[in-house]
Amino acid sequence: SAPIVKNENQTSAAVAIVTANNDGGNIIDSSARPNIDPKNPPLQKPSYYIDSFHEHFFPHPQNDAIDTSNTYKKPLSIPQRYATSMARRPWTHLIIAFVIAFILSFVGLRFGDFKVAINNSGWWSRGTEIGNRATQEMMIRLNRYDLFFDETGEVWEELQSEMQPDWQGPRNDRVGANKNNETEGKGLDDATLTSVCSGEWYGSGDMMLESNENLFTIWKTEDAEAEDPEMSILDADAMYDLCIAEENTLSALEDGDHCYKCPDTGSCVPPYSLVLMARLHLTGNDISKLDSLSELISCDTLKSTWTARVQGDFTMALKICVNWSIRMASDDTKNKDGMITMQNTSITVTNPCPFPIRFRATVVDNLFPTTLPNIVRYSSSYYATKMSEEDTNGMYEANENDNVYDRSDGTPLSGVYDTTDETFQNMYSDAIVGRDMALAVGSAGVTIIAMVMHTQSPFLTLMGLFQILLSFPLAYFVYYFIA
Repeated sequence: SAPIVKNENQTSAAVAIVTANNDGGNIIDSSARPNIDPKNPPLQKPSYYIDSFHEHFFPHPQNDAIDTSNTYKKPLSIPQRYATSMARRPWTHLIIAFVIAFILSFVGLRFGDFKVAINNSGWWSRGTEIGNRATQEMMIRLNRYDLFFDETGEVWEELQSEMQPDWQGPRNDRVGANKNNETEGKGLDDATLTSVCSGEWYGSGDMMLESNENLFTIWKTEDAEAEDPEMSILDADAMYDLCIAEENTLSALEDGDHCYKCPDTGSCVPPYSLVLMARLHLTGNDISKLDSLSELISCDTLKSTWTARVQGDFTMALKICVNWSIRMASDDTKNKDGMITMQNTSITVTNPCPFPIRFRATVVDNLFPTTLPNIVRYSSSYYATKMSEEDTNGMYEANENDNVYDRSDGTPLSGVYDTTDETFQNMYSDAIVGRDMALAVGSAGVTIIAMVMHTQSPFLTLMGLFQILLSFPLAYFVYYFIA
């Protein structure tokens, strides 16, 4: 047998009887258990939170022998006072918090230049080594004249230490951007129209100027990325496909009234491309026939007359122009003269390029002059298009949604479209943001359903949803006005 065990805090004693079993072990009789009065449980040490609560509000609550009327209460801190006030007046705090949140959100969205769009200024790869190097190159190129005449080093010091204004902003807002449209809302510039119809626009700086936002196409052959490419855009089939694609795109531009139309023909002028140069080559480089080249030499005629001999002569003419363009031509001259200075002696060299328009090496790729045989894997076509926002949006819709601009079928060519300011790429990225917002709204719906099922309270669910929605404008307010 075992001794009886008693607990003074219990109303009755618990007796544990231990007997020895046959194996010599001890067995506890589970029928004899402690009897605890639920109305008078044994005293336990209070938790930290209970002890802190009594310390601030009810000192010595469990000792009736102590007079607590004059007992010192520990003062509350500011967060504790706010929590106490919130517990006493929850609706007041809720309404005040929502009013402040709505006011700050309205200020952030209304006066913080808030847009649901991607910041397309500058490089997308900010902070990377290639982005930093490209930024440095751009800054040096934009300030090359000031740096050349900088004798004290002030210009270089300023570029290294101070943020330069406007250089990363939208190009149409920069200082010196082309804003000489005479017909407001149409993007039609009379000076540019004269330049386009006379042929001076071809190959000029206005053709490639970013702020003019001319439509252009990049073409590549089917095996352009192969290790040993064999196809060339100079082949007859590729030239024919390029010609057809340009005519279809010109037709779409005419239907949308997005291009410059010469008064004599009433149609869009042909783009600056290999097809234009090939037509000039076949007509003896006669600039007077520029307006009627597409009628004189149709795409079918170009294909039928594009023999191996003609292709070889045209390839040689391109090589001469490429070498001249790289080694001799200045930034925006008419490529008519070149000046060589040796030991204070200047020699004028006549431009050997046979084409009557300015030559731009963008019609061929960088490996064209060095590969044997000379093949063109990549090329470009520039269209004389208007520069208004309405025209740019119309061209984007025609290219992205309506798919009316001819990209060829990939055999032997395929092409992609954009403007000289890369507007299509920026508009496409902004459209993706809108799609992502739709996905975010859908996820919010799933969140609402889960919260209702979990809390079983529409009110708590609604408050949680408001907190999520208000977090975005509040964060933007802090980012824009404070951070």
